[in-house]
Amino acid sequence: MDKANTGETNEKEKAIRETAMNETAASLAAAEEEITEKGAVTGDTAIGEKVTGKTAIGEAVAGKTSIGETLKGKTIKTDFKTAESKARNALFTVIISLVLLSVPVYMLIIKDRPRFSMIEYRQYAYFPVPTVQNVMDGQFQGQFETALNDQFPKRDLLLSLDFAMKRIIARLAYAPTGDRVVPLTDKSDSPLLYKRPGMDVVLPQPQSYYDSHSRAIIEQAAAFRDIMERIKNTNFHVYLVENIYSSAAHPAVEFYPNAARGRYADTFLKNAPEGLKVGLFRLDSPEDYEKYYFRTDHHWNGPGAWKVYNDVYNLLAESWPGIGRKLENHGFKTYDRVRFRGAYSRKAAYPDVYDIISEPVVDLPEYTVLINGVPGKRSNREAYLAGNFSRQTYFNHYAEIFGLDYGQVEYRMKNSAERNLLIIGPSFTQTMEILIASHYASTYVIDLRYYERDMKKKFDITEFIAEKDIDDVLFIIEPQSFLSKEWQVR
Repeated sequence: MDKANTGETNEKEKAIRETAMNETAASLAAAEEEITEKGAVTGDTAIGEKVTGKTAIGEAVAGKTSIGETLKGKTIKTDFKTAESKARNALFTVIISLVLLSVPVYMLIIKDRPRFSMIEYRQYAYFPVPTVQNVMDGQFQGQFETALNDQFPKRDLLLSLDFAMKRIIARLAYAPTGDRVVPLTDKSDSPLLYKRPGMDVVLPQPQSYYDSHSRAIIEQAAAFRDIMERIKNTNFHVYLVENIYSSAAHPAVEFYPNAARGRYADTFLKNAPEGLKVGLFRLDSPEDYEKYYFRTDHHWNGPGAWKVYNDVYNLLAESWPGIGRKLENHGFKTYDRVRFRGAYSRKAAYPDVYDIISEPVVDLPEYTVLINGVPGKRSNREAYLAGNFSRQTYFNHYAEIFGLDYGQVEYRMKNSAERNLLIIGPSFTQTMEILIASHYASTYVIDLRYYERDMKKKFDITEFIAEKDIDDVLFIIEPQSFLSKEWQVR
């Protein structure tokens, strides 16, 4: 009985142990499968495999890692990597923040800030001084933001790089077309590159012409009639300048349905009042433009200035036969070391095309110059001939050689003439004004854009003619300029 009970008990205990071992083995197998799926098994220990000559199932094998220890080690490694990643991210954030903060701080504390942009050809904005008034009305915030943009370090360099990328995009886009005239940037008013033998030409896009423009030109022609009726004993002349953007000679005019095609000049000529003497600089072909204008700018080059002098001389001689002999051109003086990249190259930050500046060599009488009524210097020719000039890529050499824009410039010639001339026009006049001034006792050159700024009063043509005893009046102007109020004759 006792033996039977003892045997029965042993069998039960054996069955319990086997059941426990089977459950343990099943649990371990499930754990092994889970770890394997998660990539937890490394080169050290694999459950159920022989480790250093022994098998470890639910046992601690000396020198090796159990399942629990492996999971624990994996957790530690994961936590460490997470902490390391957070530290790197925090350090990166700090570095970027310092870099971003250093730019405005640098711009605020640096003394030698850039003052002028050669590419944009304008003065940079300065950081404003905060006051209660400008902070409350929001002016300070707006001015500060503008200054922050303008004073950004190496702004012109960054603009040049941006334009360079846009030129690459434009070239790739137009490469399949084979067009000779292509945009230089992706902007709607981008200058155009006109591909020519030798050196290319940078052109503006053609100007548009509308019915409202025609009406404005007709009104200005009528205004000349009114002035001529009011001011007696004075001869009035208009020399119209047809530039490439208003001409039918523009090489891309076929792509612009509303292009002016010379209609500005034609409208004025058709409606000019009787007695008004009118001359015209008309372009008949793209080759005319290349001959008389800079390749990168809207002004006349040396041959262009000489042509205009001859045209204007003939126009004035109709009113004054005793004007004297024409000047003799002994050739053209060139500023060979100067690389002039004009308004169109500057607008596209395109340095590959440039101009060599030249001017006719003539014999002039002695003269003095008054700038806004004060004796002054009209140009820096002598410095340029001596090699003293800026080497900046987009520097305005035209203005330095032929003169800056002023409201009033007066030439007083030591000659035998007894007549006075009034020239009204923009910067076109600067290349030839001294040539035509040589025939008069006094010549006044008025730029209506700057007269009020420089002379501190509005320009009154009737008053000026009477005060300066003017005999001849000459407008040198693009006819479309009459669309602007500052050039409208009143």
